[in-house]
Amino acid sequence: MIRSLIVMIVALTAVACSHTENTPDEAPDNTPGVSVQALDGPFEFPESAVWDQARGAWFVSNFGQAFDPTGGTPDAPGYISRLDADGKIVEARLVESDGDFLGLAMLDGMLYASRGGELWEIDPDSGQHTVIAVPGAGFLNDVAAGNGALYITDTGANAVHRVVPGQEPEIFSQDPALQAPNGIVVDGNAVIVATLGAFPPNPDSPGGVFVLDDAGDAQQLGTQTGLFDGIEKLGDEYIVTDITGPLWQIGADGQALELGNLTELGLGSANDFGLDAATSTLLVSDLGSSQVWKITIR
Repeated sequence: MIRSLIVMIVALTAVACSHTENTPDEAPDNTPGVSVQALDGPFEFPESAVWDQARGAWFVSNFGQAFDPTGGTPDAPGYISRLDADGKIVEARLVESDGDFLGLAMLDGMLYASRGGELWEIDPDSGQHTVIAVPGAGFLNDVAAGNGALYITDTGANAVHRVVPGQEPEIFSQDPALQAPNGIVVDGNAVIVATLGAFPPNPDSPGGVFVLDDAGDAQQLGTQTGLFDGIEKLGDEYIVTDITGPLWQIGADGQALELGNLTELGLGSANDFGLDAATSTLLVSDLGSSQVWKITIR
């Protein structure tokens, strides 16, 4: 399955002509939309991003080469890049490893990254790290922080793991509704999960957005389906990417509004992303074109 997800994404998405900035021409002023800017790289198959408010910095995970679900890429190590607030690379390889880094999250000043069946705890300034093994992990993907814990989607095992630093990892949810869980965000006492529906992705088997209660039981939020990847909360809404291009805004009532199709604005695919809520800015990873995009919601 080496390269399988990349091949699938490229097959599912059409790469439009690149734009440094674009907004819908016909949208009225009171209609949400997006502006798009490609960041200067180089990036190598970026997968995720996170905003560190305390440092005024972005962190971006890179596979280093085409996606390998086994987590082993010895000929092209995966790595994490540090960027400044404007999206300029400050340190291209803060930390690297023979394996693919995926989801990223910040908790108590530390950077956490999923890699294979492990969670890495990383000092964002020095790159020094500690490896936390996650027993029973199939394929760890996105990471979210909240309530003193890390929550990690396991796309390979249809599960969500919970890690409290200093304690043993545990399975938080294995609800059957979670088919190929991908993006994740903590919202108060709830955990919100965006799923692919199938892995590798298949448009005939789309995923949905689910709310997990404190027991890990899942309830679908609304009826919108898609090949969902990243999810974050902005104000009272959830922002969700679909690898085929649509950028969704989904309310707590489940009502969905498409903010724009990112492949039509230049992206090869819309994958996981980081969010600076204060400026409504997203840093979206794009496996389809090995690029990172700065997207502002207006």
